[in-house]
Amino acid sequence: MNHNDVVVENVTNFIKDGGKVLVCGDCLKVAGFEPNEIIDGAIIGTAEITSRIFTNVTVVTY
Repeated sequence: MNHNDVVVENVTNFIKDGGKVLVCGDCLKVAGFEPNEIIDGAIIGTAEITSRIFTNVTVVTY
């Protein structure tokens, strides 16, 4: 299992356990990914979503 597989597994388990994953839409584009390529259950952030979510969260980056 490579590093990317481990990250996908960890994030997938986090979502299954009730965690929320917000993906920066601009970052997604810059990295060359399409919206349909994100992990199932992750949310592509918008200004409206971001302003509501970032009031009391824990942020983890890879």
